[in-house]
Amino acid sequence: MANYVSTFVSGLQEPIKALILKYIKGVKIIQILDGLVVYESSADVNRIRQLGFFNNSFILLKQFDKKINFEEMIKESADSAKEFSEVIKRSLGKKDKYFRIVCSDENEFVSVDKKQLSILEKVISTQNFLRLDIYSPDLEFWFLRRSEGKGFFMLRLTKNISNKELHRGELRPELSFIMNFLSEPSSSDVFLDCFCGYGSVPYSRTKNFPFKAVICSDIDSKCVEVTQKKMREIQSSAKIVVKKADFFEHAEAENSVDKIVTDPPWGEFTKIEDIEQFYFKILGEFYRVLRKNGIVVFVSSRKDEVENAIKRFGNFKLDKKYDVLVNGKKAGIYRLLK
Repeated sequence: MANYVSTFVSGLQEPIKALILKYIKGVKIIQILDGLVVYESSADVNRIRQLGFFNNSFILLKQFDKKINFEEMIKESADSAKEFSEVIKRSLGKKDKYFRIVCSDENEFVSVDKKQLSILEKVISTQNFLRLDIYSPDLEFWFLRRSEGKGFFMLRLTKNISNKELHRGELRPELSFIMNFLSEPSSSDVFLDCFCGYGSVPYSRTKNFPFKAVICSDIDSKCVEVTQKKMREIQSSAKIVVKKADFFEHAEAENSVDKIVTDPPWGEFTKIEDIEQFYFKILGEFYRVLRKNGIVVFVSSRKDEVENAIKRFGNFKLDKKYDVLVNGKKAGIYRLLK
């Protein structure tokens, strides 16, 4: 058994708990905070690395449950390093030789006393046959301090895609995974993403979940081209369609779709005169193409306008709403039932 720490999209504690219990064997959730969960599991580090719904995952080496500064955390970790030396060795890959230590205070990287840090660096290096390299390490040891007063010393397991590697406005893969999960995927689903953008949502759906058919469309030719390229990576005998289409021009047949998961325009990159009316029209098309008992999951930063449109439209049941942060911007994830 090992203790792990994973970070996730702020505001999604409820679905994260369900995902952990579904995808991690022999798991016990120790504590769940906003955007962070501590858990114990018999799963090995490679399984934890594969989980697509976490932002980052770590082996927990030491936890501090009182408000404490970084210098104190570093000293305590150096003094008790023998306690977690075996955990580190079991987590190392064959090519892992170089490391560095980073400190994060409420998600902001900070500098600390170098003399104190060098003591811990030497201990880690000596006990684990590793060498310090602050510029291009194979491994990162993290000190993380939270606003709740809790602190963690951890070994990072994952190196997920950075925001710089995504197209402008593209959803992170972790968020796409969770949104797809919220739609209750089934092998009988005809799935639609009618504002597919650069393909994050349909790629996650086809890679991680069952489906009968996947249809993704966008009005932007460049987005369609990028999505087509992504979807060619998927090895499946099921139907996958990527096309350029205007969703408002009855691009899909009535009562033809089981699940819709999408990220419609927020009116930020393209100006939309009446954003509430825009969402009202979207809801009308969602309702038209969805079969009975169909599910819609979508995200938007325009929460007031979306919620007004849902009330005005009236035919959907607002089953779930999650207040989240998407690239630092406040947004809402909505789950609607027909």
